[in-house]
Amino acid sequence: MPRRAADERLLVVTKYFLAFKLKRGCKASGVKRIRVHVILHSHVSLLIKMSFSALVIAERMGHEAVDITYRYAHLFPTKQEEMVAALDGAKGGGCRARIVPTSAARRWRSTAQRRNAS
Repeated sequence: MPRRAADERLLVVTKYFLAFKLKRGCKASGVKRIRVHVILHSHVSLLIKMSFSALVIAERMGHEAVDITYRYAHLFPTKQEEMVAALDGAKGGGCRARIVPTSAARRWRSTAQRRNAS
């Protein structure tokens, strides 16, 4: 199988075609409708869980700015905790760090709190 160029599209079909196929498949199987956009969110979440940086994810998803990727900031703090735990293990437990949310995470949290308050 030939290797794909880094800037080549992952899928050769349109999102409309995928939406049509998903809707049809969900209806045939009796599964609740799945939207293409939800699959994209799941993909970003998986990449974050796999420890890829926001910059690389933004590039892959075609985000115009990395700030768009930081809408997923609530998923990144777990990586900080894992990093501290890994450093603790590597240094024999001598590394303790306070996790300070990034400005993007603080903005996301304050926006989420305002939405939940209304």
